[in-house]
Amino acid sequence: MIQKGHELGTTGLYSRIRHPMYFSALIELVGFGFVFRSIIVMLHALAIYFAVLQQRWMREEELLEAQFGEQYVECKRRTKKLVPFLC
Repeated sequence: MIQKGHELGTTGLYSRIRHPMYFSALIELVGFGFVFRSIIVMLHALAIYFAVLQQRWMREEELLEAQFGEQYVECKRRTKKLVPFLC
């Protein structure tokens, strides 16, 4: 549920990607693989990450679109979902 009076963030990191929290977790998981010096660990962690969180950010996008309407649709057109300049 969106808090009363909440506004859609479109500045700073939000001007490039819609889910900066998930992007930072993605960076953390890549670092996790480097710490353990294992590509296998990193790939397993990334697979679990995407399996679990993909559904969550999809629901968040539905909620934001329902709440902010065309403003959020325009935000989706201008920004990437997860990784700046990529996807």
